[in-house]
Amino acid sequence: MERTRRRGRRRRAPVFTPQEVATIDYKDVDRLRKLISDRGRIEPRRKTGLTAKDQRKIAREIKRARQVALLPYTAEHMRQTSRFRMVTRMAQRAMRAELDDAPPSEPEEGGAGLDAAAPEPAPVESPVAEVPVAEVPAAEAPAAEAPAVEAPVEEAPMEEAETDEPAVIESATTEPPAAEGADAAPDEENGDQ
Repeated sequence: MERTRRRGRRRRAPVFTPQEVATIDYKDVDRLRKLISDRGRIEPRRKTGLTAKDQRKIAREIKRARQVALLPYTAEHMRQTSRFRMVTRMAQRAMRAELDDAPPSEPEEGGAGLDAAAPEPAPVESPVAEVPVAEVPAAEAPAAEAPAVEAPVEEAPMEEAETDEPAVIESATTEPPAAEGADAAPDEENGDQ
């Protein structure tokens, strides 16, 4: 009697050795692409020649790479992506070649240069007037008191320094009248005209 051999096909040699499978991660896109069919499906064990355990690990890594968009889900996306990559690589090489060949140029008048993009800041002077507290008009007085309310920490040292303040105020009151007299004369001249 004749025996038939229908036990199945001969087992294929594995695509990766067990050591390589152990090192494959979802970031190894080039290796994982070898295990995806042209339609975007994961190749079965009978084609890859991997053990069941290794095939599960590879499938898990392919799915993880798809989730983080390192691998596409569909074959059409693969074709578009590969064309896009090829075009972008060619464009990047051309841009690098242009940049390397071009001599350094001066910035254009339109401000396209890097120096024109960052103008130097102009020095800012604070518009603080040297007017004593006693001479501040009533409309501006609440604005002057606002910082004292916001900063209660500063109030305690100011109370201790009250003995020094009258001397400062007296000296300040003696100087501004002379300045006011000089300022008042031009104002009066403007009023006479």
